[in-house]
Amino acid sequence: MKPRPTLAKVAHIAGVSKSSAANVLSGRRKMSAETTRRVLEAAKTLGYRADTAASSLSRGRTQVIGVLVAEFVPGLVVSGISAVFVQRCSAAGVVVTFAGQDRVQALIDSGIDMLIVLGTPDPDLYSELHLPFGLPVIGLEMLSGGQPGWGGHDAGAIAQAVVDHFQVQGAQHIGWLMGPAARGTFEQWTPDLKQAAVAAGMGWSTDTHDGTAKSLEKSWRSLLGKGVDAVFSVGVDSSPLFDALASVGKAAPKDVLVVVQGEGIIEQAMTPKVSTLSLMAQESGVAIADMCIATVTGQEVPPFELPFELTVRESSVRA
Repeated sequence: MKPRPTLAKVAHIAGVSKSSAANVLSGRRKMSAETTRRVLEAAKTLGYRADTAASSLSRGRTQVIGVLVAEFVPGLVVSGISAVFVQRCSAAGVVVTFAGQDRVQALIDSGIDMLIVLGTPDPDLYSELHLPFGLPVIGLEMLSGGQPGWGGHDAGAIAQAVVDHFQVQGAQHIGWLMGPAARGTFEQWTPDLKQAAVAAGMGWSTDTHDGTAKSLEKSWRSLLGKGVDAVFSVGVDSSPLFDALASVGKAAPKDVLVVVQGEGIIEQAMTPKVSTLSLMAQESGVAIADMCIATVTGQEVPPFELPFELTVRESSVRA
């Protein structure tokens, strides 16, 4: 096995003192731009990662995964991914510790082996965090300083699945409808959905609403007025969505095909039964946990994609 690069080796390659290299890689003290550049280049070339052995020894060498819980965290993440994630890690002997944005730096300084970001933190927080070089960071966005990030589910694959389904049903114009809970979470799907729709020769329109009945009715009128005959909706419960559709004198699937991003029993129990795009929270949580466990225990981490499932029900099937 190839020996793990040391801090002394990084300092030697960069042509700086060991203390200077440590200051750059720990992020705890600002160094000159040239020193920072040389140290980071050397660390990346060598594949250096901050050694957490000292803190591990004080814990009996138990690996610890820190979790930053942002101010905005989608319910799906909390109820699904995070729950099964903790259970999976605990069974593997890996400790999971949570902190809010005000305590995350103390969590990092305690010597964690990996940082998980749940939800969408304050963007300014990224620039203020002092992250040891090479600390694995898994989150919905890339963190500053070259830290690795996790982009979530494959938006391109999701877009293609939704568009293919609508096309098979004979739809001509897709509407992308986002509610308040979708902003910052599902908005990143927009370019892929539009590209897939246009490539299929279908019309494309978007609208947003604030979750109120009046706003939902306005969105439905707007989309239907543009000729939309298939809607993919995220960020609102199914019942208000269909109530608003009925209030404008229309119904699914007779007038418009509907697929919602949904995970629960409510969608399945509704009439018409709702076609759902599920992010499979439980299965995704297991996949993320297994990847994190492999990372902090020094195992090989194979590439993986988080699963999703399009379940077709009455709301998006034409007789």
